[in-house]
Amino acid sequence: MSTGRRVDGSTRHGNVCRIVQSGPYCKGYDGGGIDASCNDRVVDSVIGIKSDMGVGGAFLGGGLEPRLFKALLTMDPYVRVGDGTEAVRGIQRWLNGRYAGRREFFVCPCDSRPPPHPR
Repeated sequence: MSTGRRVDGSTRHGNVCRIVQSGPYCKGYDGGGIDASCNDRVVDSVIGIKSDMGVGGAFLGGGLEPRLFKALLTMDPYVRVGDGTEAVRGIQRWLNGRYAGRREFFVCPCDSRPPPHPR
């Protein structure tokens, strides 16, 4: 996918749609049936994932921009994990929402765990 392209309801590449349908399941969302269509269930999941990432205001709608498609393929969680705090998760979501549009920034996890301390 080239810069500026989105995966959404107009995407006709079946394998890309299957990936977008499968990715949400790995993150705990409903991706709908794996039938190569970007249907309403997929759109709802994408909107939910974007919200949990903190980028819902930066990337509107149910489509996936390339950097969000890439984030969907990682094992990064976008919900609170373990004994993490909502304060840390709020900071992670703020960072994503603030900087996700920058070319050099990649969407970070929003799992509420602080980053590891350098040794």
